[in-house]
Parts: sequence; structure tokens; C-alpha cells
Amino acid sequence: MVDGVLTVGLSGFIPPEIYVLQFLEDFTIIDEDVGGSLPERFGTDATSIRKMTVQGTQLKGPIPFGYLENSPIESLSLNSNRIGGTIPFEIGSIATLTELDLSGNRLTGTLPGGLTRYSSLTTLAVDSNRLEGSIPTAIYAMTKLQRLHVNDNVLMDGFLDPEIGFMAALQGLRAGNTSIGGTLPTDLFGLGNLVELDLRDAKFEGTIPSAFSILGATLQELQLQNNAFTGTVPSALGALTSLTVLTLQGNDLVGSIASGICALVGGALEELSVDCDEVLCSCCTQCFR
Repeated sequence: MVDGVLTVGLSGFIPPEIYVLQFLEDFTIIDEDVGGSLPERFGTDATSIRKMTVQGTQLKGPIPFGYLENSPIESLSLNSNRIGGTIPFEIGSIATLTELDLSGNRLTGTLPGGLTRYSSLTTLAVDSNRLEGSIPTAIYAMTKLQRLHVNDNVLMDGFLDPEIGFMAALQGLRAGNTSIGGTLPTDLFGLGNLVELDLRDAKFEGTIPSAFSILGATLQELQLQNNAFTGTVPSALGALTSLTVLTLQGNDLVGSIASGICALVGGALEELSVDCDEVLCSCCTQCFR
């Protein structure tokens, strides 16, 4: 342990006695052959821990209710393990937690709306699990959230609520590879900080809104492939001058790619893909047939 920071490289399991390290602030295990479950007493008696990262291990079992609620935890990352059970709506300290990453596990059940009590949360990543149900309306009240990742939960459904417009700080929204769908709410285009929008392989429909042009100053990645969008590709997408990725294949689009969009290729836009048998494109970096 150096300056309250413990980084371990080991096999076996996390020893339950670790809670005796009362000045431990940073606990990190990455890509190690560590199994077992989260040490429960550590979750109640680790009163100095600010950052906990256990990533890429064999850790399994549920997350205990109220885990680390007595600590000044700011970042809790338990991604890429084998953790199961449901997501407790009380985890970490309500006052201090800013980052919660539970992605890449075997979590089931629904995304708990009770997480909205974490008013300082900027990152909520629950992607690549086995969650079901819709995004709770309460989640849209998390006005400091910058990253919301629910992608790769194939049983999640519902739609994007118009209240998403309240999430003014949102920079990254990933809802791809789910059963979330419907038409895109107009409130989505009021998110002036949005950099990444991943809606691939989902159930979205309707025409692609020209209102995407409002996000021209910030939006860099727009993934809409493999949905049920119809109509033509709006020329207004040519206003997305920061765009690096635009993927549109696997929809029911027709027409042609406007010259204004083609003008982005060779600049910031590195990837542009459509179904070229249905949409005429002279500048696409990849054609699907």
C-alpha cells in the first residue's frame, strides 16, 4: 500500500479481511484470475475508499444492497466480471458517487429508477448485461449524467421518453442492440452537448429527422444501422460537421446521399455506410448489398 492506494495482482479471491486497511482509498484489480464474491464486510467498513475498480476478473455473486454506502466512494467500476443478480438501487454513497460502471456482467432484472437519488452521477454504464424492461422515466431527471450506456441488453424495450430533453449534460447515449424503439423524440435534439448516439440494431422507426442538424457543433458518432427507419436520408445531415461515423445500413431508406453529406467524407467523416442497392451513394466508405 502506498499513500492509501492498493493495486493487487493475484489469483484466488479478495480476502474478507481487507476491510482492516482503514486508510485504503484506491482499490484496483484489473485482468487478474480473481474469483469469489465481493467481500461483504469491506462493503460496510471500508470508510476511506474513494475509488474501487475490479475489472476483467472471475468475480461472481450479487452486489450486496447498500454496498459501500458508508464510504466516500466517487468511482465504482465492476465491469467485465461475472456478477449476477439485480442492480441494487442503493449502492455506494449517495452524496459522493459520480461514476457507476457495471457493464459486461450477468445482471438481470430492470434498471432501478431509484438510482436517481445519486444526483452527482455523471456516468451510468450497465451495458452488456441481461437486463430487461424500459429505461425508467425517473432516469431522465439525472441532469448531471454525461454518459448513459444501456446497449447490448437485448431484452430491454420501450422507447426514449421526451423527458430525455432534461438531460442537458448528456454527451454519450448508447441504446444499441436492444429492443428499445419507436420514433425519436424531438426533445433529443435539444441536447447540445451530445457527442455520441448509438441506436444500432434496435427497433427505431419513422423518418430520420432533419433536426439532427441542430447538433452539428458536437455530434461525432451517429449509428442508426439495422432499425426500421424509412424515407430518404435528409440532406440536413450535411450540417453535422464534427461527424466521424454515420452508419445507416439495414433500414428501409431510399433516394441518394446528398452532396453536402459527401463533402464531409475526407474531412472529419471517416465512416459512411448505407445499403447501396437502395440508396445511391458515390462517397460511401462502405456499401452494403
